[in-house]
Amino acid sequence: MEEFSQGYPRRTDLVGLMGRLTKLAQSLSLQVPDVNYTPSEMKEVSLTKVVVTMGVEGTYGKIRRYLYELEGMRRFLVIEGCPSGIPIQRERRTCRCSSSWRFTCR
Repeated sequence: MEEFSQGYPRRTDLVGLMGRLTKLAQSLSLQVPDVNYTPSEMKEVSLTKVVVTMGVEGTYGKIRRYLYELEGMRRFLVIEGCPSGIPIQRERRTCRCSSSWRFTCR
């Protein structure tokens, strides 16, 4: 069991991951109005599941690019939920998207 859990990042890596997600959004000129995370212990396998819910705002194209970049981080993240359509605020020509990602750590 110990060898199995060694394949997962340490819980302390969560801070760095959250920073990467935020920096990625900022590099695409997206706003990050809210980030929430909910940890839950998986006692039977000595791991922690953390669900990250992050809202981003910006143009439709930049949000699509952000989601594409997150897809490339699948080694660390698993998609829990993402809207099928991104609502557009026509008066500002901006979009808001909230997605949930699961991060499992030891």
